[in-house]
Amino acid sequence: MADSTHFLINETAVREMGLKDPIGARLRIRTVPGTIIGVVKDFNYASVRQKIEPMVFQFSPKDCQQLYIKTNPAGTESALHALRQIWKSYYDDMPISYSFLDESYQQQYMSEQKQGTLFNFFAIIAILISCLGLLGLCTYTAQLKTKEIGIRKVLGATVFNIMQMLNKEFLLLIIIANIIAIPVALYFTSNWLDGFAFRTTVPITIFLGAGILTIMIALFTVSFQSIKAAIANPVKSLKDE
Repeated sequence: MADSTHFLINETAVREMGLKDPIGARLRIRTVPGTIIGVVKDFNYASVRQKIEPMVFQFSPKDCQQLYIKTNPAGTESALHALRQIWKSYYDDMPISYSFLDESYQQQYMSEQKQGTLFNFFAIIAILISCLGLLGLCTYTAQLKTKEIGIRKVLGATVFNIMQMLNKEFLLLIIIANIIAIPVALYFTSNWLDGFAFRTTVPITIFLGAGILTIMIALFTVSFQSIKAAIANPVKSLKDE
């Protein structure tokens, strides 16, 4: 039997055809009859957005249009040089064309990479705007409570007590915002992952960590104004009032 009539199929093809013992089974691809001589494990040959479909490999040197060569990163240049020399000896008047498989796979996820870059950019902008808003709100709150802060300091309140008084209101608002935002973010993240045939689960710890990080950033932002208000001279603040 000629080699051109030998086929390799993947595991999905075995399941789709309902073959219990695929080795040696007869198979016809279009007008080419042949025998299955092996089964290869399923692998992703397209984007992970697509499910693995049945695949049949046929040995047909006459119809070969591409050649795949495996090499290590250190030997890439030497391998390309050897390929150019071999190609030139057979096709001196035709330029060689080649590409790297990892770059081809990367092209499939360019949209996701661009989305990630945009999300990171806008997230940084949103954090900066939020921090400026918090700083302004804390400054306004401290001005409204200038007299109260002065009286508390005269009565023996420490800098930590003043900071605690100013920060607890913002801390409560941030916690409420996280309680609202985390389920919404989890919903949209799950919907986005549903577009992939192969997906990972989203652990809730990621959102909890993000919530804790926002609290830390917010407290770090408002603490500047809180410390400034707490260490101010109470006599001056009461006199101004």
